[in-house]
Amino acid sequence: MANGIYSSFFYADDKDLYDLLSPAHQKVSSPRLLEIARIRGIWLSSEDSREDLVRQVSLLSHDLHQLNQVLDLAESTERIEKSSTATITSASARQDILAAAEIVKAKCADVGEACEIRATGNNTVILKVRYPDFDPTKTRLRQRRDREVEIEIENRAGELCVRYTGNEKAKQILEELKDALPNNTPTPTSIREISLSGIKDPATRTQFFIDLFNSLDDWRLVDVSNVKIERIPPRERNEAASEETSDTRFSSAEKTMAGVVKRISLRGEGLIYSEEYRRLCDAGFFISRAVWQLDEKKPDGRRVEFEAGFNQPDEATDFRYTVRSLHERKKDGEFKSTRSILLDIDRKDLLRKLEASANTVFTKITSKSIGSSSSPSPPLEEPTPASTEGHPDVPKVPPAPATKARKTKPKTYRATPGED
Repeated sequence: MANGIYSSFFYADDKDLYDLLSPAHQKVSSPRLLEIARIRGIWLSSEDSREDLVRQVSLLSHDLHQLNQVLDLAESTERIEKSSTATITSASARQDILAAAEIVKAKCADVGEACEIRATGNNTVILKVRYPDFDPTKTRLRQRRDREVEIEIENRAGELCVRYTGNEKAKQILEELKDALPNNTPTPTSIREISLSGIKDPATRTQFFIDLFNSLDDWRLVDVSNVKIERIPPRERNEAASEETSDTRFSSAEKTMAGVVKRISLRGEGLIYSEEYRRLCDAGFFISRAVWQLDEKKPDGRRVEFEAGFNQPDEATDFRYTVRSLHERKKDGEFKSTRSILLDIDRKDLLRKLEASANTVFTKITSKSIGSSSSPSPPLEEPTPASTEGHPDVPKVPPAPATKARKTKPKTYRATPGED
């Protein structure tokens, strides 16, 4: 153990257990509470309220094993953390990457963290770092949890392509790794990420996601079921964009909403084809996060649900993505209603495809933004006269699937006030 690093000791009392079990959103249901008591030979009434059951169970004695069982029950189902991608402008060879990884490992050891280094193939190095995460906003029993981040570095075409766990700890380790790499060029080594912070046109930011929905080869877009849209403050837009969004198409109420509301969440079906979504885009809002479904173009193809977005939506930075679910087909060709088990190898393969597509779309979007003389890509759908006629800044969306008449379900709107 490193000097100055000591394990902390904590003894849970009845108040800690009560704070752990009392929130209604926790996974410990009334039947679970009855089971905890029954294991100890105590029979409580199923007619008791959950509040009474929590009070009774929290007063029971718990050894370390029993306490860990309660913690496992109380811990919400762990979501697999989103992934991020970046490029380090360095042509370092494999031995240089391994040497830099050893420097990072030594720094981790100094603060009591465990780091594992593994080389795969000829050009790939993987770092896994296990560290304690402290969150003072949670109850005392859940404030300190052990977590793990993974960073994969691949030397490709004279640059280092990095994919890593999408959180601040991984970004910190990535910075340390970049600083430890040798630099034999006159330009300093830097990290290049997917970021639209330099693009102030909301239509261009939205077009990034519209293109991403249709960018995977051999996959067909089914639907976009969840989008979060943000508003760029008028003072940050260029004059042309401000003029486009201040025309007479909007009522005074709509103009007031665009000036007060900062972000809105939409849930439903066919969101990007809906009139409400288009009018919000016209009012200067852009997509900052989305959930969409794709079908594999095979007779027995799977259905996959992806999620991607910017963790810092105001600036459109810190791009993260994940595979939310996978559904396989039944014998009759219909998709199963329950999620299929997503193997780690399949998850990594899908994430790689999404990562490559995101980088391709990002390069296309940024190159068009820099070269203003570039001609816009042809529209993928007949414009709707009420929303897009005469307005070239409206993002181009793919045509809705023609297999069924699309019926849009009622949407859930959640608006967050903002300030300019």
